[in-house]
Amino acid sequence: MKMMFSVMMMAFVLTVGPAFAAPTLQIDGTGQLIGATGVEVGGTLYDVKFMDGTCIALFNGCEETSDFLFQDQTTALLASQALLATVFLDSALGNFDTEPNLIKGCTSSKVCRTITPWERPENDPDDNEVNLATAWNTQSLSIDGSGANSFWYVDTDLTNWAGYTWAVWQSAQPVPEPTTMMLLSTGLVGLIGYQWRHRRLERQKVE
Repeated sequence: MKMMFSVMMMAFVLTVGPAFAAPTLQIDGTGQLIGATGVEVGGTLYDVKFMDGTCIALFNGCEETSDFLFQDQTTALLASQALLATVFLDSALGNFDTEPNLIKGCTSSKVCRTITPWERPENDPDDNEVNLATAWNTQSLSIDGSGANSFWYVDTDLTNWAGYTWAVWQSAQPVPEPTTMMLLSTGLVGLIGYQWRHRRLERQKVE
């Protein structure tokens, strides 16, 4: 019975699973933060890259809302907040909060505004605007923040804009997790072996 209980508890723990791990930062040879993998946004993991250029060049033409991974203001704002909370931090890998110029695409030492496009508005008379969510990463953590419902022009090139960079998001690449099933299978095999040995001993007692 004790063995059965242990296996059942192990199965429960493995089913519930651990909390999300911290994102893995992607850093180039010069020490710049070029992106991160495994960023949690609303309970789902995503990968992100920080890039210069125009919305047209980076987001499949930037013609439709469907060109963006996040297609509503709420989720785009959550993504911006996730960058501030879990990616743009000072650590042994680099001072990505207090030195915002370490973020790819930003050369300003005071602020890096990382923008996530989420919508091509229908009421755009010139047909050249895109709605954005922005993560404001500054030298001081106390004044970092995020905002949405701003807009930008689809052909604006951020290459020469010192305090701005694009956040290009994609769904996180799946990582196989054989450990869970392997541990559960090992426990079940152990239980079967225990029951077999127990029955064998009972038979020997009878004989």
